[in-house]
Amino acid sequence: PGIGLTAGSHDTAVTALGAALLALAVAVPLAALRHERHRDGRLPRMHAFDGGLVLTGRTDDVAHPWRDIRVVERAETTAVGQGGNRMTVRRIRFQHVGGQVLCSMAADATAVEIAGVALAGGAHT
Repeated sequence: PGIGLTAGSHDTAVTALGAALLALAVAVPLAALRHERHRDGRLPRMHAFDGGLVLTGRTDDVAHPWRDIRVVERAETTAVGQGGNRMTVRRIRFQHVGGQVLCSMAADATAVEIAGVALAGGAHT
């Protein structure tokens, strides 16, 4: 719509509106791409080591030794779709011994391996 408003024989306000729409058509996709490119810095990440885990991506990087971590494995069941089907997903939660949940993930092979390292390093169950 912006190109027709600028190319036609319209008054100044309509031509300015067309130019503004054309500028937005260029600026919005560029801003969206820039926002997506920096997405990785905003996502929280968990890094597991022999001595504990480090949470990054938030305001500060925080290290937690395994002795301060509790590993909890849970099965969560939810309704899926309109037919009343139920799906059960196993999850592993890493939480501070005080109760604060630090990280939760699906209990796939990687999470089970991290839980094994945590328990070997002194984490609680």
